[in-house]
Amino acid sequence: MEAAARRWGNRIAYRIVDQYATRFGFKPKTAKQPLSIGELIALIDGATGHLGGDAKGLTSAYQNYNAPWGDPEGLVDLVIVTSDFYPELQGTTARKRGSGWRA
Repeated sequence: MEAAARRWGNRIAYRIVDQYATRFGFKPKTAKQPLSIGELIALIDGATGHLGGDAKGLTSAYQNYNAPWGDPEGLVDLVIVTSDFYPELQGTTARKRGSGWRA
């Protein structure tokens, strides 16, 4: 899965794609400036439309989905978030952040 951004006229267009052609819901779809780290985290944590359409959050949803069959400690590493443009994400773990993703 990938959250990506590209120039679209005088704006930046955002998209989320996966190998299943899922139609993700998320905001913002476009912005005049790059998202702040907080706005990017909100986009990741607020995305919907996956895992049958009822899930929310690109990271916590997959951890919650696998929780009945997995060790909770192991699920912290199930989803890894990385970014070449947001170095603040590097080294942030679900334990430190208290949310469902690890960078």
